[in-house]
Amino acid sequence: MVSLRQFPHDLRRRRVFRTVVVYAAVAFVIWQAAEIAVPGLNLPSSPLTPRGSPVR
Repeated sequence: MVSLRQFPHDLRRRRVFRTVVVYAAVAFVIWQAAEIAVPGLNLPSSPLTPRGSPVR
C-alpha cells in the first residue's frame, strides 16, 4: 500500500501527469477538428454542444 507521502512520487514515477496532458491535448485537437468538419459535412451539431445548452 502506498502512503500519502509517497503517492505524488509514485504518480511521477508512473508518468501519470504526462499521460493526462497528452490525452487532454489529443482530445482538444479532435474537438477542434470536429468543430471545423461538422458544418462542412452538413452533420448535426448536437454532439458538439453540451447538454442543456441552446443549439444555435
